[in-house]
Amino acid sequence: IYQCDWSSDVCSSDLINSGIISLPIPNTYALDSSSLKTEGADVKILRDQNGCFYIQSSGRSKYSIEFGKEDTAFVNPPIPEDTQSIYKGSLSQNTENTINQLNGSPLQKAEQARQHILANHFYPGGGDLQKAQALQYKLRSESTGDNYLQKIDTSEYLECYSANTKFIAMMRKAGIPARLVVGYHVEGQKDGKSSITQSSGHAWS
Repeated sequence: IYQCDWSSDVCSSDLINSGIISLPIPNTYALDSSSLKTEGADVKILRDQNGCFYIQSSGRSKYSIEFGKEDTAFVNPPIPEDTQSIYKGSLSQNTENTINQLNGSPLQKAEQARQHILANHFYPGGGDLQKAQALQYKLRSESTGDNYLQKIDTSEYLECYSANTKFIAMMRKAGIPARLVVGYHVEGQKDGKSSITQSSGHAWS
């Protein structure tokens, strides 16, 4: 479990193993690397092109680190990869027609694509995370690199990762840069604390 205490502006964790984990720091906030305290293996702070923070541990360790408001919000301009197509061939006629009919500003086109996804797909199990994870696994296991987007496009149900993958495909086909961001969706707090667990995982674009 990873915790961010908003009353003391500190993120901390129980024992973690080697590898990389993302930290639940919202946009416009940043970690203070000089405040990092660890027990156990070496720990490093990483930040990606989306402004998301990660802890990289070489072994079993614990950590705590302070965070605070950034003076300037982190904004990274699009890179060439953000405009590259992520599917081969064509999607369904309905989806391809929607892409061809997108109009207005990039933001207006994005909203039209979002409405298309909402009108043609449903979240599995009324928000049940286990059912969503099972669906994501099913879509991946039954697909190849050549038909993954087509499987997503024709599925009646989509969880957040797959829905945003389709959204990105539509945006890039329309010439608008888009990328996937994976992190945590945190709602509410208790005594100034929010807890991050496996059920908090989410994807955006």
